[in-house]
Amino acid sequence: DDTLLIRIFEYITQEALDSGKILKHQLIVTIPNAAVLFLRTKKDTPDAMNIVINTPGGSVNFDVPIMKVNSYSLTQIFDRDLYFLLPFYIFNLEKDFPQFEASEKALESLKKVYVDFMDSLEKEVTEGHISAYYRRTILDMSKKVLENIAAKYKNVQKGVSDIMGGRVLEHEGKTIYNAGIKEGIDVGEERWR
Repeated sequence: DDTLLIRIFEYITQEALDSGKILKHQLIVTIPNAAVLFLRTKKDTPDAMNIVINTPGGSVNFDVPIMKVNSYSLTQIFDRDLYFLLPFYIFNLEKDFPQFEASEKALESLKKVYVDFMDSLEKEVTEGHISAYYRRTILDMSKKVLENIAAKYKNVQKGVSDIMGGRVLEHEGKTIYNAGIKEGIDVGEERWR
């Protein structure tokens, strides 16, 4: 609800004070950019909220943009490097949980989404866009979100977890192995020089 604006205001003003400067009887603060990420939205969810500050010297107002998880497809998230949205992607599918839970065919379509998720994530690591550590963090956070959002949908939890879990272990070992080989080659070349 709109009381979120109070917490945003507290955060940005504290940030402004922490980075502010006092120069010759003058406090200079810069309000940082802020945005809100909505995991769930309604038809009337706005694209921005507004903060108005009335001062003795006049009024200042600015928008706080709202990001909506359901506005982004998996492809858009990867194309725009919005990796921080990945753990929350499951919110886009939440309305279909009862269908996934009841139908093996529907569950297979959900699993396919997460096979694509894992393939895209692995590609990002392979191409050097993100580290194996960052990938692991995304997967850990995705599992935590899944556990909470799908708590009463055991088939959904198991289906998605199996895709993320099995593929992670296989890739983790390969990543560690390849990193060890590269480090060994680098050390060898350095010693040779």
